[in-house]
Amino acid sequence: MMFIFAYIILEILFYIYIKYKRRLLNTTYNAQYKYNSSAIYEVIDILKNMKSYNAQMFLQECFLGSNIKDIYDGNIKSFISWACYGKPFSQQLTSIEYNTIYDLYNNFCEIFQISFKEGYNNDVKHIAMNLSNIKYVHHPLFLYAIFKFLHMLLNMMLRCMGFEKRYINDYSYVIREHKSSLYSPMIFLRDINPFYLAYLNFISYFKNHTIILFDIDLVIDPVRISSLDFNYFDISCVVDTIGTLVDIYSHNNKCHLIGHSFGTVVATWFIKQYPQKIRTISLIDPVCILLGLPDVAKNFFYRSPTTTFHKIIRFFASRELPIANTLFRNFKWQEYMLFL
Repeated sequence: MMFIFAYIILEILFYIYIKYKRRLLNTTYNAQYKYNSSAIYEVIDILKNMKSYNAQMFLQECFLGSNIKDIYDGNIKSFISWACYGKPFSQQLTSIEYNTIYDLYNNFCEIFQISFKEGYNNDVKHIAMNLSNIKYVHHPLFLYAIFKFLHMLLNMMLRCMGFEKRYINDYSYVIREHKSSLYSPMIFLRDINPFYLAYLNFISYFKNHTIILFDIDLVIDPVRISSLDFNYFDISCVVDTIGTLVDIYSHNNKCHLIGHSFGTVVATWFIKQYPQKIRTISLIDPVCILLGLPDVAKNFFYRSPTTTFHKIIRFFASRELPIANTLFRNFKWQEYMLFL
């Protein structure tokens, strides 16, 4: 009985802490970024060249299914302000930023031969994760205890496969080193789930390669439940750390880079900074290529789940607080996107 009472008290305290933490996170807006004209005009070129996707479809998705007739010029400028600077269309903008937004608005209207009513429609909302409150579903403490248990099982399985856990800078990685191999090492960057369990069968095929499973913890670390660290990782430090791993374990200073889902975003950072250290690139479910269009953001953040699979993704991914904090408060699509 005392154990049950103590557990209930812990769950209540955990719930209060998470509510308090979410309130603090909602007061911060970290994802303001520098204007990247090449990224903006790359998206415009994509819209110009896609036959099955036009500017009106693009805007309807950006404005969460709103009728194009209900979108006014003020709404468009608000969206451009977010897309260019991660800021609301307000007095926070400088004169240069205002001029850039107006120029882009006029160019967009001219290129696609489209016009909008004057004013601002308050009933119309657009994608702007970092300007919205963080949306999350509370995960009970016992769920993270289950994560810890699964993590222990996974570590045992990886050890049986010849892997060992090592640390570099502030990051951890799991490696199966093949010192006599003439192949470049394979560096695997996972999705936002906390485990490599789904990839074990894939990994088992490459017995003659050095394999590195690099970790970026977007979720509460299941091994250190008490840490509850919501700080966003430093992109340059992540990229430099992966580069250091290539220097340490590759005989030719090159690697086979593999990314899955959000891992393709991390791969994108490395591709931009160290293309000379990459022998081959494999992108699985490459969200980094699709971020110029609104479908990924709309479906992941704003869509109401209609299937069991969507509900699972919503609960364990998009509405898990540390993940939601990373993506709602630190989403910089211009840095996350890879243009081929």
